[in-house]
Amino acid sequence: MIEGWNAEIILTTFIQLFHTIFSNRNKSLRKFHRLSNAIIIIDEVTYLSTHITPYERLKRIQEIKNNKYRVVVSTQLVEAGVDIDFDVVYRDLAPLDSIHQAAGRCNRNGLKKGEVHVIHLTDGHRSYASYIYDAVRLNVTKDILRSKPNMSEKEFLQSIETYFQMLAERVANKESNRLLKGMQTLYFDGEVESDRIPVSHFQLIEESHNRIEKALYERFEKVLGMENRWEQQQAFSEI
Repeated sequence: MIEGWNAEIILTTFIQLFHTIFSNRNKSLRKFHRLSNAIIIIDEVTYLSTHITPYERLKRIQEIKNNKYRVVVSTQLVEAGVDIDFDVVYRDLAPLDSIHQAAGRCNRNGLKKGEVHVIHLTDGHRSYASYIYDAVRLNVTKDILRSKPNMSEKEFLQSIETYFQMLAERVANKESNRLLKGMQTLYFDGEVESDRIPVSHFQLIEESHNRIEKALYERFEKVLGMENRWEQQQAFSEI
């Protein structure tokens, strides 16, 4: 029932939905026909959880407005639609439109001169921003910020228009169209071509599984060395 979606109402994940549409694997495609005439409800697709109940969240926002805290550490939750004001904002690298939202929390009431600092945090291998945002938007943002490291508010607002122009030129839905071409021509596996991408290359979230694979391989080697056949079989089952 689970793998075939053999029920009237299905509750699943965003990834499962996408990989049912874009896939070259029978296991995923076996439920594709269930989407015919279906009503798909995607709940809170750009949602940012804070592990805080709405009541507590509103209470804390009100406390920020009342100047109870001198320093606030927050997620993107405060970037849009929250009327709070800070003298200085530090924001990790993000697409320029997101940085613009964070900047909107700085000197919001025009009481003094505000400062917005964009920093680039990494885990030693790659930037944290790359785990969340696509490379095209980040690269365009970095190009703009490098061209003028110290912008005035007026210059920053002008750079937003430049950002979207550059983005349109670089993206132009090229990647999406190539993937759709692969679907339309039933190109499920093979090499990436200039005008189409095989469906097997589709991945909603790109992650590296090298560490997990290495740990499993080490366990596998250990099991192979067991002399007792039944213990070996049990160990394989656990893996």
